[in-house]
Amino acid sequence: MNLWKNIFGKKSPPKGQEEQQSPFMPKKKEAVEIEFAKNFTKKGGKFIFTESHESVLENFKNILLENQWKPEEIACLNEDLATHFGLEKNAPLNTKKHKALLITCECLISNKGAFLVCQHQIETLSIDQLPPQLILFASADQFARDVSEGMSKLKQKYFGNLPTNITNLTVKSDTENDDFLAQGSSAKNIYLLLQD
Repeated sequence: MNLWKNIFGKKSPPKGQEEQQSPFMPKKKEAVEIEFAKNFTKKGGKFIFTESHESVLENFKNILLENQWKPEEIACLNEDLATHFGLEKNAPLNTKKHKALLITCECLISNKGAFLVCQHQIETLSIDQLPPQLILFASADQFARDVSEGMSKLKQKYFGNLPTNITNLTVKSDTENDDFLAQGSSAKNIYLLLQD
């Protein structure tokens, strides 16, 4: 009789005992959102989750206050995004005048805590030509598990017309500053405004 129970009806473990996973089974993956948040903040990124348009704008103003930035010191290369945040579209980018750059991204890469961007966000600029501070605006439907999945999403979105200047933006980590291999890295200080 116990044989049939084992085959057709799984016994629940006694209280206090959790079911352990076999070491030979693949590890259970975290939700992409949780994995991204852990990896992004572990590197020093500033993650701000918002549920409404009003709270996005309020948090944007708080970022400016925290850093003592004026709206005219924030560069924005996208006219719609600039209008959304009450900024002027800046062209060309002036790193002496602009303290930070407001941009969007194509994907949030969970396993790296990084962002996939292309010409639609940074035009023809290289990452080292961008200001050291970035304010990134994204939505909760832009997560990808890894760069490969992000590239697949990019190919689907721009089917037949793949953009140029595709690259990853990473957070400047305090621990990497002492690593001589990270010298010359184009990592940035990033605020993420993520809207649900």
